[in-house]
Amino acid sequence: MTDLDDAPRRPNYAQLVVVVLIIGLLVGTQIFSHRPRLMTSRPWIEPVADIPARANLDQLRHYVAFYEAYIPKQRYRPPFGLTVETPPPAPDSPPRLGYSIREVSLLGMPLFAYPEEGFVVYVERPDRFAMAPLGGDDGVRLLEQKAGAPLSRGFAFAWWEHSWGCLLFVLLAAWSVLEIRRRARARAESGMM
Repeated sequence: MTDLDDAPRRPNYAQLVVVVLIIGLLVGTQIFSHRPRLMTSRPWIEPVADIPARANLDQLRHYVAFYEAYIPKQRYRPPFGLTVETPPPAPDSPPRLGYSIREVSLLGMPLFAYPEEGFVVYVERPDRFAMAPLGGDDGVRLLEQKAGAPLSRGFAFAWWEHSWGCLLFVLLAAWSVLEIRRRARARAESGMM
């Protein structure tokens, strides 16, 4: 043990606040997050727009069924029933325009997400998404022509919904900086260099 460890410790209120925020983030995530608890890299579809009926929804439904790409909905059920469950989609839910992403999460907290397939046509089922990629801007333009509406206009990927888990690392870095400053201050007060 050094003299630094024997020195009386003054409470560092900034560090206490950071520790309370870290604990609050971890506990809140475990109670409210629908994401898996382990380190995961999961595909997901962000809804963009409903496709109008004039776009021949039956033909789009057959296109999605023909392509047969499925994304499972790996949703974790938080304890205590404190979150609102979204009702399952109807068995004959219409095709929608979505944006395919891949989200990386840890301990139920999303760290980042990036585009995977881009714009897709998908049908939501209770346990999975059935989807078919549109093949870039040409596919989106063709779908918008059939729908008679600019379906993708105004869509912006909401990156903050898929990166708020980085707050944990920011808080850990803040705690480390405050600890380094506290130790430097204690050394200076004790006369150690």
